Amino acid sequence: MAGNPLYAFGALLLMAGGGLSALTLSADGALTSNSAHFQKVTASGADRNLTLTAVAGSYAFGRWYVIWNVGTTYNVVVKKADGTTTLITLAPGEAAWVKGARISSTNDWHTALYLSNAFVARMTTTDGVTSGNARIVGGNVHTKITSTTLTNSNTETTLASHTLPASMLKAGTTLRVRGSVRVTGNAAADTLLFKLRLGGTAIVTTTAVAMVANDVARFDFLITSREAPGGTSKVAAEGNVTISVAGVHATKGYVLAPADYATNGALAVDLRGTWSAASASDIAICESFIVDVVA
Repeated sequence: MAGNPLYAFGALLLMAGGGLSALTLSADGALTSNSAHFQKVTASGADRNLTLTAVAGSYAFGRWYVIWNVGTTYNVVVKKADGTTTLITLAPGEAAWVKGARISSTNDWHTALYLSNAFVARMTTTDGVTSGNARIVGGNVHTKITSTTLTNSNTETTLASHTLPASMLKAGTTLRVRGSVRVTGNAAADTLLFKLRLGGTAIVTTTAVAMVANDVARFDFLITSREAPGGTSKVAAEGNVTISVAGVHATKGYVLAPADYATNGALAVDLRGTWSAASASDIAICESFIVDVVA
C-alpha cells in the first residue's frame, strides 16, 4: 500500500465501508467502540494524542481503524487503550491501519501498519524467531545512475555525492558507502588522488598514484554514529580502498578514530578526485556510488 495515503485510504473505504469521520483535535482525544472505522484527523495547536478504545470481553478480531493525519503541521500520536503507550506516531500526511483486540482478561493486543510513502519509525525484525534478537531493517538510500568524468583539471572535483538529512545519523546508525572509478587515459606520469568525505571533512585521503588506462579504484566503508544527533556527535569509520595498477591490486585498510560531526544538520557524503596536472589525456570516470543504511 505504498504511495499517496489518500489512495490507500480511499481503496479501503470502498472495499470495507465502516463509516468516515473528520476529527479535529484541539486537545488529546480518544476513539470509542462507536467511532467510525475511517478517521481523517487534524491535530490543532500542538501534537495531539489519540487513544484507542479499550476492547471489552474476548474478541478474536477486536476493533480496527484507518487513521490519516490530514493536518499540515502537527503529529497525531496514536496511543494504546492504556492511554500511555505509543502505538504509532503519524506525521502530517501519513496514514496507518491500527487494530486492537483482547486475547485474555488482562491482555490487550495492538498492532499498526503504515499506509504512507515511508516509515518514520525504526523497523526491526526477529526473522520469525520469537525470542530472537531484533535486527534493524535497512536499505538503499542512494545509487549513482550517471557517470562523472574528471579530465583536463588538477582541481579537486566531486565525483559523486549524497546528502544525508538532518538527524538521520542516530546512535548506532551505520552506513555502508561504496564507490568505484575507472581510468581510461593518463598523460605521462600524472597521478590521481581520492578523498572520501563526510560533512566536508575527509574520512580518508589516498596516496597519489600514477594510474593509467584500465586501472581502477574501489572504496568500501562503514560509517557509524555513536551518539544521538547533535552539534558534536561522535562518528567512527572503517573500511578499505583497493587500487589496481597495471593488473596489480593493492588494498589498504583504514580504521578512523571517532570524530565530531554536526549530525543534527544535513551532511554530505561524497567522493572527490584530483589529478596532479591538467591534461585532456588524464581521464577518470566515476561509475558507481552507493549509500546503504545497514543498521
